[in-house]
Amino acid sequence: MSTSYHQFLQSPPFRFLIGGDREEFFLHPHLATSYSRPLGALVNGSMLEAKERCALLDDITPATFVRFGQYIYTGDYLAADHVVVLDSASIESNQDNRNDKPTEDAQVTSSSDPTLCQPTPSTDGVACQPAAMVDLSEMGCWGTFSKTSSRPKKGYKRGTSIGLDPGDAPEPEIAGNSTQRCDAAVHASPRKKHETIWQSFVETRYGSADRTYTSKARANTESCEEYTDVFLSHAHLYTFADRYDVEGLRELALYKLHQTLVKFTLFNERIGDVSELLCYAYDNTPERLGCQERLRDLVLRYVACHIERAHKDPTLVMAMKRENSISVDLIDCLVQRLE
Repeated sequence: MSTSYHQFLQSPPFRFLIGGDREEFFLHPHLATSYSRPLGALVNGSMLEAKERCALLDDITPATFVRFGQYIYTGDYLAADHVVVLDSASIESNQDNRNDKPTEDAQVTSSSDPTLCQPTPSTDGVACQPAAMVDLSEMGCWGTFSKTSSRPKKGYKRGTSIGLDPGDAPEPEIAGNSTQRCDAAVHASPRKKHETIWQSFVETRYGSADRTYTSKARANTESCEEYTDVFLSHAHLYTFADRYDVEGLRELALYKLHQTLVKFTLFNERIGDVSELLCYAYDNTPERLGCQERLRDLVLRYVACHIERAHKDPTLVMAMKRENSISVDLIDCLVQRLE
């Protein structure tokens, strides 16, 4: 950062009006200029915004601007938290359980009842843990942006995951004569190819070469943990940084999104989370001649790693039917798996 503390402390804050509701935020202009030339021209140039010391950015969300501010003041940012969702059967079961309890035991209101985050018992023994609850009004204090929800959602069978299981045991050695071993190897090759493609995705490096990152991505454990907001918080920040040429933030957002996807277990119920991320990437990034746009490429490669089981999911099918190049690019990505 080239801005001196002398300039920084002497510069009056610049006023930003963010989002459709024009929520008010303030940043020191010299600090913003040191990270972004386009923002520097906006706050220090000859345009009307510089003269009035106020700029309207109504096409980004307040949460995204808060994370940008967190980044330029601290060098890092906090992503949105996951949301806990339950299907209708689980909500009805929890309500019945609460109604059966004695009156004197009903000390907790429905909004804070920890049983709201516990699914109906099933044969697979999976239990959902509640997400941490934080007041969203305190977002500007760098707290974790979290929320919980018990809105009804049609669910699939709980505990069904998609993709590679980190706990998979190694394949047993193939017994028999050479012909039998060869035939068995042919049948096993798709699985090994899948593992190779996934390992390639895991080992892809994002971020600046001159900076060491520390991954703090959380691994989901239950199918009721919705990650749409988590994914999109990184994607929104990436597109903001790309538009205003904040290179370090752009690389950090890609790195954090990649680490989140690496640790993400793709339950059947969560395919829609990835589909929304894919649609956002194509709706908010430009076509690149001769190369794939980086956010699109990251999400496409993840989808390609799980395409065998995810391709029939209605949310992904609808994403591929959109009037853009998702289908063509996904086919190109899948062809690379065959080579």
